[in-house]
Amino acid sequence: MTYIWYGQMDQRMGTRTGRPWKGDGGVGLLLLGRDRFGSLPVRDPNEKGILATSDLELQGPASLWVNAEGLGPHSSLKLELLDHLERPLPNYSGEGSAVVEQSGLRVPVKWSGGSQIQSPKQPFKVRVTLQGREVGAIRLYALYLSPGQQ
Repeated sequence: MTYIWYGQMDQRMGTRTGRPWKGDGGVGLLLLGRDRFGSLPVRDPNEKGILATSDLELQGPASLWVNAEGLGPHSSLKLELLDHLERPLPNYSGEGSAVVEQSGLRVPVKWSGGSQIQSPKQPFKVRVTLQGREVGAIRLYALYLSPGQQ
């Protein structure tokens, strides 16, 4: 958790302005969950949302994790791998897609063939679909791609 304390002060008052400080003011506290400064929700809570990353490259196997909340049996993330022309990659799209229904800071993505992404021979993209009856509750914070055996 990140704690940010902030205060309110009228900059038109003080010793440099010749006017006395006001007697009122305020102090506040902003609480940010780990790695959750900003999120990506859907614009219309009645429609699914789709995003695709820019091109990624790997030198070997890798794992993918999701940082999201609002996931459950009625709201999920569907993850697919695409080639650089956004065509589905076998074993990682369609029937091989991964579906994440668990909220968390670092939830592993599991494909039909396992949790490892075997190094594609070309640049690839990750397509994420925010879907389900309660899609408006989903907040996608981050995707983490980690090379190596995890």
